[in-house]
Amino acid sequence: MKKLLGLLVVLSIGAAFGYGRWPERELRLTREGENALLRLRLEEAETTVRMCALLGQAQDLAEAVSRGSHAEAEGLATRFFDAARAESNRNPRPGFKEALEAVNRSRDGVTAALARADRKALAEIHRAQNRLRAALGQGRPEPSRMRLPAPEAGPAVP
Repeated sequence: MKKLLGLLVVLSIGAAFGYGRWPERELRLTREGENALLRLRLEEAETTVRMCALLGQAQDLAEAVSRGSHAEAEGLATRFFDAARAESNRNPRPGFKEALEAVNRSRDGVTAALARADRKALAEIHRAQNRLRAALGQGRPEPSRMRLPAPEAGPAVP
């Protein structure tokens, strides 16, 4: 009888422990799933930020070429294309990877055009910008079509 009573006590303590731990386990599993999802979203956001940084570098490069500062542009081009190659190796997203590889294929042409101080480099840089924008889902920028509101007629001043 004592053994049976002891066994019942041990089983009831075990059941109470298990019953108390089960909601904690469920909560932990839910949190782990949420954390995994948040990590994926963070990686995606970091990738987008790096692509936007590349787009900014391409803009700086285009501005240097537009100003005719080809020596500065050569340095900017080297940094831009090196960063594009590094991101291409790191980035698994197909749309981004294809755009980056297309940008990397244009490196030799841009570098040669910059060495000759040829304005064709600017057109190729703009194509690279458009590829990056398309990969980011931004599309090609269009000129503003906003119209300014007509001035309101105020009270006549004598």
